[in-house]
Amino acid sequence: MRRKLLCLIFISLICSGFYSCDNIKDSKNSSETLNSSMADSKTEYEDSTSETGSDDISENSSQDNAVCDAIVQAVMDSEDVWLNDAGSISSNGFNECWFQDMNMDGTPEFIVGGASLGAHDSRIFNLYSYRNNQLEHMKNVDGNGELMFWGTDLEGGHGGFSCQLYKNTAGNSFVYVYPVTDGNASGTDYYISEFVKTGTASFAINDIFYFKETASGFLYEPDYEGLDEVSTVTREEFLEKYDSYFSSLALCKTNIKPIPCTSASSNMDGFYDSLSDNEKKKALTDSFNAWSYEESSENKMPFGDIIESIRSVLP
Repeated sequence: MRRKLLCLIFISLICSGFYSCDNIKDSKNSSETLNSSMADSKTEYEDSTSETGSDDISENSSQDNAVCDAIVQAVMDSEDVWLNDAGSISSNGFNECWFQDMNMDGTPEFIVGGASLGAHDSRIFNLYSYRNNQLEHMKNVDGNGELMFWGTDLEGGHGGFSCQLYKNTAGNSFVYVYPVTDGNASGTDYYISEFVKTGTASFAINDIFYFKETASGFLYEPDYEGLDEVSTVTREEFLEKYDSYFSSLALCKTNIKPIPCTSASSNMDGFYDSLSDNEKKKALTDSFNAWSYEESSENKMPFGDIIESIRSVLP
């Protein structure tokens, strides 16, 4: 009788679609650990089992699961906001959503976007942070709520989301670097910027390098002198600054699990808004748990090939 009762309880749980971060959780194979004021990373407590008692491990696991469940629920409660934001973009292709830690505090942000826009194949993204049990739309300090990227060759991550993660080996900190090009009649502009989360629901894109390729050669940190664009630093000064900045940065590969989503995707298999509530929760939980990073063996720097061509130019 007892065995029969247990079987009935188990079947009841399955039929109810029960799903949470506590009972199903993917393994993260990260080579580093992330510290968070809200929760220690899963990798950290897994790697520290030889030094930590089972009670501590269970407590960390419960904290991780609680944070995951709370954020997933906040995303589901805010569908009318972020799905509408994604669907309002006039675009080609479809948008996707996933979790990725944009300030490496251990609590990932929720990112939506990826469909191409316009002739230059630019990609539009909206970022959301978790605060006070709800999702907040992050805004640029200039007031714009969207990020626009042009596809860049990255290590892992989303192909259209051109923020590349680097680890500062000197200070054990992290930075997202954003390279972008912009062509016009006078040449091709190259920008290298940093993505900086400036508050719970705000961010900034800070330019750190700017150079330009023209028909007559390269300009470094160019500015106008009258009607003409001229370099404001020498080639040697520019290369020294570039080498100094990236000398202590190690490239990281980011691992994410995007979910196809767009408000126009009804009745299309696998798209978020065609899923049941239990399927949505499972998809979001899987995406949350999939986020991780690892140091790459490649020494890939933004516009590396072009920088090498600059080095080869005779003074």
